[in-house]
Parts: sequence; C-alpha cells; structure tokens
Amino acid sequence: MNSSVVEYVVFVYSTVEKKEVTYTPRFSSIDEASDFANLLRATLPMYGFTISEPYPIVKSSLEEEFEEYKEEQVDLLGRLDEL
Repeated sequence: MNSSVVEYVVFVYSTVEKKEVTYTPRFSSIDEASDFANLLRATLPMYGFTISEPYPIVKSSLEEEFEEYKEEQVDLLGRLDEL
C-alpha cells in the first residue's frame, strides 16, 4: 500500500424510495474495498443503487498549506472592503 494512502472508500448512491442517500464505507485495503464494491455491483443496481470504484483517501499536503494560512493574521473586514 502506498504510504500516503490512509484508507479506501466506496461510494454507494441510493435513490430507493425517492430518497437520495450516499454511503461511504471505509476499508483498510484496496482488496477489501474492491471485493465489497464488486459484490454490491452484482446485486444492488436493480434496486436503484450506483456503486463506485474504490477511491483512496490520502494524506494531503493541503493540511500543511492550511497550517501556513492559519499562522498568518488575516484582516477579514479589510478583505471584504476589496470586494
């Protein structure tokens, strides 16, 4: 497993009974996620479900970027005047 991958999710979208619901079960390995997705794809589409491929959840460099901004003082009222 790639060291930056934390876990895998499978998006399960449901329109059963006119309720739009999205489930995102999480898995520790790509094999578990693929097996789960394939099992659901074999049984649930006829009932109004859409199942995605497994997506990796990765450690993000965005966290570091936001930390950088968090330390920076921002004059929000001054920025609103610019708009």
